[in-house]
Amino acid sequence: MKQVAGIVVALPQEARALFGRLGWNRSGEFPTKAERFQDTFFMVAISGQGVERARRATRFLLKADPIFVLNFGVAGALVPGLKSGDLVIPGSITDGRNTYAIGSMPGEKINAILQSNGIRFQNGLLVTHPEVASSPSDKENLHNSTGAIAVDMEAFGIYQECRSARVPFHIVKAITDTVDQTVPLSVTSCLSETGHVKLAQFTLNIICRPWLIPRLIEMQKSFAAAVYSLEQVKLLLSINISRALISSSE
Repeated sequence: MKQVAGIVVALPQEARALFGRLGWNRSGEFPTKAERFQDTFFMVAISGQGVERARRATRFLLKADPIFVLNFGVAGALVPGLKSGDLVIPGSITDGRNTYAIGSMPGEKINAILQSNGIRFQNGLLVTHPEVASSPSDKENLHNSTGAIAVDMEAFGIYQECRSARVPFHIVKAITDTVDQTVPLSVTSCLSETGHVKLAQFTLNIICRPWLIPRLIEMQKSFAAAVYSLEQVKLLLSINISRALISSSE
């Protein structure tokens, strides 16, 4: 039995690291690619940064009437103990005002698959924030005000669209920056809303601030650790996802 599901990934760098550089097509506003996990076909969409773009990408995927939507991506840590590459699979999500529990039978099956294969992850609250939490003080304030253990910029919008459509939704995040690491705004400001690097601005920023180079190298290592963890999840799901989804619908 063939099934269709969806994956929303925010940044091109994340999507191409996980699903390869070739085979992407532009379907309207968003780059998309079909991935086959056994007899389940996933449509992967690169949303770009922010809640509004994530909403639109999700609405695009929902037109295919998917049985399930998954959000793969990276997140920043808001609590000590979370290291780069650690997995967070939140049990609830907030935008700082509204908080919802995330629960679905496919999601529970996916968690069980990861646990049975020795993949460790943390549950907890994920907060979707409109801006990058760039400094340790920003992260501390965000944790204190919400109770969240990790932060991203898209998942809450994806959740709301799936909730309205009554389509099951699950989140898998991997930590990039830890709670005590600073994410330089002079670097993150070089990303367009689609997630592409504004090369001229980035180059100028580095020329004017050469002291950022060691931090950039550290950020790249953190990103590589996060992507590696997501790749392990993707590998396990590509083998087991059909069993999880079929059994959850029985």
